[in-house]
Amino acid sequence: MASPLAAAILLLLLAGEPEATFVDTITVQETARPGVIEREEAPEAASAVEAAARLPGVVVEGDLGEMDRVLVRGAEARLVATTLDGERLPSPDGEARSAGLSLIPAHLLEEVAVSKTLTPDRDADAIGGTVDLVTRRAPESGLSTLELRGGAASGGPLYGGDMAFGRRLLKGSLGMLGAVTAESAERDVDGFQADWGDEGLDRSETRDTTLDRERLGALATFDLAPSESSALVLRGLFSRERTRELRRRVKDDFEEDLIERELKDAELWRELLAVSANGSRLLGPALLEASVGYNAAVEREPDRVDTSFVQEGVEFEDDPALFLLDKIGVEDNDTRERNLFAALDLSRNVLKAGVKVRDKSKQRDVQMTLFRPGEEIYLRDWAGREPMIDPERARRLLDSLGQTGQPADVEETADYRAAERTAASYVQAEMRIGRLTLLPGIRYEHTWSDYRGFELTTGLRPLRGETSYGVWLPMLHAGFELRQGLEAKAALTRGFARPDYFDLVPYRRVDAEDREIEEGNADLRATRSWNLDGRLDWRPGPGRSFGIGVFHRELTDFTFIRRGEVEIGDETWDSARPENGETGRLQGFELLARWRLPGEGFGVEASSTWTRPLAWTADGEKRLRLPGQVPWMGRLALSYERRGLAGELAFTWADPYVTELGDTREEDLFRDHRRRLDLALSYTFASGLRWRLEALNLTDDPMRLYAGDPRRPVQSESYGRSLRSGISFHF
Repeated sequence: MASPLAAAILLLLLAGEPEATFVDTITVQETARPGVIEREEAPEAASAVEAAARLPGVVVEGDLGEMDRVLVRGAEARLVATTLDGERLPSPDGEARSAGLSLIPAHLLEEVAVSKTLTPDRDADAIGGTVDLVTRRAPESGLSTLELRGGAASGGPLYGGDMAFGRRLLKGSLGMLGAVTAESAERDVDGFQADWGDEGLDRSETRDTTLDRERLGALATFDLAPSESSALVLRGLFSRERTRELRRRVKDDFEEDLIERELKDAELWRELLAVSANGSRLLGPALLEASVGYNAAVEREPDRVDTSFVQEGVEFEDDPALFLLDKIGVEDNDTRERNLFAALDLSRNVLKAGVKVRDKSKQRDVQMTLFRPGEEIYLRDWAGREPMIDPERARRLLDSLGQTGQPADVEETADYRAAERTAASYVQAEMRIGRLTLLPGIRYEHTWSDYRGFELTTGLRPLRGETSYGVWLPMLHAGFELRQGLEAKAALTRGFARPDYFDLVPYRRVDAEDREIEEGNADLRATRSWNLDGRLDWRPGPGRSFGIGVFHRELTDFTFIRRGEVEIGDETWDSARPENGETGRLQGFELLARWRLPGEGFGVEASSTWTRPLAWTADGEKRLRLPGQVPWMGRLALSYERRGLAGELAFTWADPYVTELGDTREEDLFRDHRRRLDLALSYTFASGLRWRLEALNLTDDPMRLYAGDPRRPVQSESYGRSLRSGISFHF
């Protein structure tokens, strides 16, 4: 029978985080394993993205009050990989490659690790970094917990609960853990959106959105070390999120002299399934590791109904009696991604080599039917207490229209099928010469892809695009211990990032009503980058650490959406098409300081990242910065922990940054500055009972976008504050 120590060593080699030169890790659960480079305990978070947002150099994006995508040190979400136990997460989104993190409940995780550099033994499509979500497993002492919580968000009550049970058997060689979590919350979002033209405001709209969101997650892990020379880990994770959205929109169109009142009634389902098996065996002086897995993501939007009433030729007076039914749109949307992967690694002494293959498929089906009335139908006859139709009456009105619906062919150009296969191999060495550590290596990745879309002319015509390319990726890491507690690190690496899924689809959409043309580009090249990183870490004593880092990314073939105008007949149409730019740069530096007063319980943590907005060129046109490049971001947290009481007051900020490039510099879309304050408190009683409280977004920080100038707002959403409190029992 294997000893617990030998089993722990093998499991750490098998399931642990590969040592990297630049890794910041935050502990989500108390059962997290030891031994990672940077670790900080964190107030418990509802989702993985909330935990990641507390790490230095990280900014999160999202909409409708839900943080989802992660930007690392000024790199947009497309350049950042999100992984679960080291394997790339599938994306339920039909357009983006990067997977959102809000779908992963934090209760199922031990920690969140952000790797800011690449190593040859990891997937290299992560120019900006990798956010790795590490799932829980059974601790040595066993685990039995139950938590109940409640609170309030901007739209109503919030409640949920978690359970976890874990044991180690057979003298510690067998570990089993199961965890489930559930949460329900209601939220109201007030919003505003505007379209600007050459002479001022063309259109504006106000939005009132009600969200009812439910999450359910489950995790099961088994780890077994049957002997001192072998180990096996099995994991399975499932997560489901259901969001009911009711959006009431009033749109003022100053160009067409009309007012539109619209109701969106939709239910969105997102699911994630991840199953994997990892095994290792000592073969004399060598360690052989193998892994195989399957993961899938689904996003479904069944039976969505959009009901629109319009009032034309008006002086923008609000009179429900004058609004006529324009159309009702019914949608049934389905997006699915499936990944199969297998890897084999062999390490002996200082050398390590391996191979990996992945088979990925992605598809999206959009079905939309438009119902238009054959007679005049007034809003006054169908409105509720407000001058807006309510969901139940909208569906009764839809039933009254009978079989008059017509398929909206233009929406079916969003359908696509994609197949992507990758193969990778690498070799690396890790050597220590005195106080110098070196990690040289090289990786090669080859990608084959087959994308199929549609063009709408007189009818739908299928289109197909195929690509095949390989990338050589040399890398070198170095670390030098200057003296006790003072270490310098440097890395020169090569990375790349594949374009987003829908950008590669060969589709062409012509919208005659809005005079718009959108196209995909199956010939897009992957973005490549040379990366240079340096960091100096100083730990003068217990509870104190300081760090300064610099980074530089030299990008080629980055992807952007080229927007412009084309003349068709005597009309001017707007056009949009993804293209490759020439060169781009991301560079900057970051500071980190942590200080805890010994014996007093007080602590302070401060981190800040600056990026320099360098120009890049696309067909000779100069720009100030790449999308996602935040000039200045940071976090300041004050904490206290003593005699069972723990608390943290954290302030985070980020300067305005470009989220999307427009046709001209004045039309670039900016995310306005953010200023957010969060409070977390907890108290642990002697009996093991624990109470905690979280007050989030105390500054009521809105999401605000503007075009070129803050005086030209494009979108604004206000989410309000939320309060969450819970009691946990440890048996």
